[in-house]
Amino acid sequence: EESEKGNHPPGESYEGIWTPAKLRAELISAMEAKFSGQVDSSGSTAIQINSSSARVDADVVPCFSFRYYMNNGTRDGTKIFKRDGSSIVNYPAQQMKNGTEKNNATNYAYKKGARLLKRIENAMADDGTFRELPSFFMEC
Repeated sequence: EESEKGNHPPGESYEGIWTPAKLRAELISAMEAKFSGQVDSSGSTAIQINSSSARVDADVVPCFSFRYYMNNGTRDGTKIFKRDGSSIVNYPAQQMKNGTEKNNATNYAYKKGARLLKRIENAMADDGTFRELPSFFMEC
C-alpha cells in the first residue's frame, strides 16, 4: 500500500511558531532546568539525559505527529526532524504491536535477543569495530 502515492493533496506550508528548531530548543531548555549538567544535546537526533544515582540514561526525541494518507485509510506515526534539517518518519504504535506479537510468538525471547544484539553493537561501536546503529535495526 505504501508504494502507492498518497491521496491527500498537500496543503499550505506550516507557518506557526512550533518549528522543529523551536521544539528542540524548548525541550533542551526545560531538561537543562530539571537535569542541570546532565543534558547532552550534541547528537544528530536525540537529546540524551545522562544517568545519575536515581535513574538510567534516557533519550528524548523531539517529534511531531505525522499522518500518512493512503487510498484505503491512514497510518499515524511521528516525524522526527534531525539537527541537519533532514527528517525521519516512523510508526511507533505499529513497531510496538509487531514487537509484542514477536515476543509472544517466541516465548518472550524476542526482546531479550534484541537487547543482546544492541549490547553487542554498543560494545563494537565503543571499540571502533563497527558504527553505531539505531535500536530499530536490532529489532528488525
